[in-house]
Amino acid sequence: MKKLSFLAMAAGLLLASCSSDDGAAGGGVDSGSYGTVGYIGFSVQLPNATTPSLPTRSNDTYHDGDATEYAVKTGKVLFFKGASEATAKFIQAQNIIDPTTGWNNDGSTKVTSTKTAVAKLDKVTFSPTDQLYAYVVLNYEGTALATNPAANTPFEDYSKQVLAAAQTGGSLEGAISSNGLLMTNAPISDKQGGSVKPEGANITLAAVLNNSLIKPTQSEAEAAPAGCVYVERAAAKVTLEVTATATDIDMVDGSDTKLKLSTSDIKWQIINTESNFYNGRQANVSTWLPYINDNATNANSKYRFVSNDLFSPQVGTGDHTAGYRTYFAMDPAYTTDYTGASAALTLNKPVATDAAEKWLSPYTAEEAGKRAYVPENTFPTQYQTRQNTTQATIRVKFNNGTDFYTISNDALYYTKANAQNKVAAKLMADYEVNQKMTAAATSLAGQTGVTAPVTGSLTVEITGTAAGEVAYTVTPSFTDGASVDYTLADITDGTVSSAVTTAINTAKADYTVTLYKGGYAYYNVRIKHFGDVETPWSPSGAYVTKPGTTTEQIYKVSNATYGDNYFLGRYGIVRDNWYKLSIDGITKLGSATPPNVTGDPTPDDEIEQEYYISAHVHILPWVIRTQSINF
Repeated sequence: MKKLSFLAMAAGLLLASCSSDDGAAGGGVDSGSYGTVGYIGFSVQLPNATTPSLPTRSNDTYHDGDATEYAVKTGKVLFFKGASEATAKFIQAQNIIDPTTGWNNDGSTKVTSTKTAVAKLDKVTFSPTDQLYAYVVLNYEGTALATNPAANTPFEDYSKQVLAAAQTGGSLEGAISSNGLLMTNAPISDKQGGSVKPEGANITLAAVLNNSLIKPTQSEAEAAPAGCVYVERAAAKVTLEVTATATDIDMVDGSDTKLKLSTSDIKWQIINTESNFYNGRQANVSTWLPYINDNATNANSKYRFVSNDLFSPQVGTGDHTAGYRTYFAMDPAYTTDYTGASAALTLNKPVATDAAEKWLSPYTAEEAGKRAYVPENTFPTQYQTRQNTTQATIRVKFNNGTDFYTISNDALYYTKANAQNKVAAKLMADYEVNQKMTAAATSLAGQTGVTAPVTGSLTVEITGTAAGEVAYTVTPSFTDGASVDYTLADITDGTVSSAVTTAINTAKADYTVTLYKGGYAYYNVRIKHFGDVETPWSPSGAYVTKPGTTTEQIYKVSNATYGDNYFLGRYGIVRDNWYKLSIDGITKLGSATPPNVTGDPTPDDEIEQEYYISAHVHILPWVIRTQSINF
């Protein structure tokens, strides 16, 4: 793992089960009379970003984002019943959008005010051990979730339904489907984390509803919610901001002494994205909960997989005691190590032709072309490598958009003519080349008709025209005392001529020439999830050897119990997080072509009467966690 400073952000559009103490007043059904038929309602609210009760992590900032990111077009609640979430089975689904008024009673479609909806429960039979679970799906049109699961489908199977990346409702170019961003239940914890070890924590994805609050009328159900649900967006969001000022880099081109940087012409795009995601975020992994990084820069972030503070917005008349946020996930390919081109992630790699490029602009406002919506991509620490990590490729323009060249083992930058002259001088200074050229000059001087002395020189011509390492030819030539020019072909000693050619070809390997076409340089930034706040890393200290290797030691270890899991989640993409990259400085040149990380191992019983039951849905703003990038 190599230290890289950049910005990551965590978002919070959450949905969690809550309890209510409204009791059975107003016609409630006793929890022992299990032949309930009825409805379920949800109150929906978008709390302000400054809500004091939201979790406090040093790297969390709340932001509503764009109105299109929390717009609701379609919505339904799916009911499961069983003795536990793991064993609960699907019984029915109900629409929670009023076809006449839409999502909100004021006719708007955005989650900007409290929303109360009621959905019908038809002839549900409960045993004494059954619990009723709710799972909300918003903006499901255009996805596989538009079709309800088959009767008796286990909740675990449904929540692990795999969808194609495009079904999040967002694109890598920042466009949002006309159907909106897909939202489903978010997993929450019933125990605190952060500053304390979440001993015995239970992570739940399905929201538990209180059966005793089933009501005989819809109005009573709306007045006495039986629980609440929090939802989150199925995609993560990535943006890039530029705060760096123009910095010039030394250049030798015969007239200018600096390589000009244009911070007004910086573009970016996302590469290495997963092709699939789970219906619901899979965060119920008990083995993660005790993992600690006691070097976390905030005391509330040591046990990083669960928040330090309750998430408990007050909605409606119910006493909604909520749980704690969870901060990581297991994606469908969590245990897959993408080693080699044949097993690579979906590489949305930058291409060479402008017409086919999908470059995004720096973020200045919420609009397509300045953001990307990315599917979840997580992995265990041993697979936390460049070939597995979602990244941003950043394109920066230098030299006012004019071509320039670099030469290996040289820190300066050149025009074509000066690059050719410089390579020729470097080759001529090579010991073997110099010796063989001198020997050739001596051999030529001894020939009949040649006037001594004879001097040799090299001419270099760059022939390659595509960005990246370019080909060049080297032509030896000689001039005698009478200013008559000769070539190697004029030397009668073939052994001498061959020795010159061999020496030049050998030396060329030490002097590669790279063309920066159009002045463009490229940088790859691996996107961090917990990053330097919850998982600080240093290149000094104790290490463990990366699994599968005997020499590459990349993870600093300060915890003997958890080893390299000290850094689990340092890199990765988790849904409903806004990863906000910020370029704060550019002081060195990037690659001449977009870096390809493929294969690079460098170190988520029926009754006859109708009753009603209600619950709450809270949709929260994005949570932003920010870090900086310096090149």
